[in-house]
Amino acid sequence: IQCNDITSTNDLQIIASERNIKNLVMVCEISSELFSLVCNIRHLEYLRLQGYLKENQTFTPNELTQLRRLQTLQLSLFPDHRPEGIADQFDNNLHFRYLIKLEIVEGGRVLESCLNSILQLCPKLKHLNIQNNLLVYSDITNIRYCADLEYLDVSRNYEMCDELLGILSESCPKLKFLDINKCLKISDNFI
Repeated sequence: IQCNDITSTNDLQIIASERNIKNLVMVCEISSELFSLVCNIRHLEYLRLQGYLKENQTFTPNELTQLRRLQTLQLSLFPDHRPEGIADQFDNNLHFRYLIKLEIVEGGRVLESCLNSILQLCPKLKHLNIQNNLLVYSDITNIRYCADLEYLDVSRNYEMCDELLGILSESCPKLKFLDINKCLKISDNFI
């Protein structure tokens, strides 16, 4: 189901009441109530959220762990938004057991606050696209928990450095694709 410009939570409540929804794409302004409703669609396997956080709203990424069957998560949210809009608390007892593909593009400073926590909860992750963000090495150190990772795109993270390549060589033996284009602090010597 693709939802564009949802203006009321009633619209999403109707969609959420459908028990067989496995795929959901939403392109709209996101409120905390709307985000919570999405996270209660228990059978979702694919979720793409694209939009901006409504003014004076916050959401907790921890709610995403309610989506127990989620296999693919794609977020393109609030690239210029303040990090205070997202809480970085995750319950380490919960995991994305089936999540194999994660894409968070243009997450801006918001992503910095929660990426390490998300990576720690994704032991089966195979595909990670975090291109065009403002990440540095310390934002991604928990990639060491993703031993099954095969695809990694960190391109256009201008401050990413050589330490990333070190942790990948130690922790991600299955890596087949790595895009470090425009990672200006990664030296040619390491490659």
